[in-house]
Amino acid sequence: MSNDEIRQLRDVVLGEAVMALFADQRPLSNESVIKQLMQMAASESDTHRRKACLEAVRQVRKNSTLIDRQHEVKKKQSGDNTLH
Repeated sequence: MSNDEIRQLRDVVLGEAVMALFADQRPLSNESVIKQLMQMAASESDTHRRKACLEAVRQVRKNSTLIDRQHEVKKKQSGDNTLH
């Protein structure tokens, strides 16, 4: 599979994970999406889809880490502007 096909399949399985959470009326969070993707990967018989699930987990973790870092920077910046 090409890189574009892998990314496209990753996005598809990520969407399927989110829709499964909605369908089961479970909370939507990074942790719940990762858990759903891991369950999907464990039960997936197709190698490409299993790899796409694991790649989606990596993507969610990466994005989560970036968001956390942005929040830390904003906290520090707002703290720097506070009068003491």
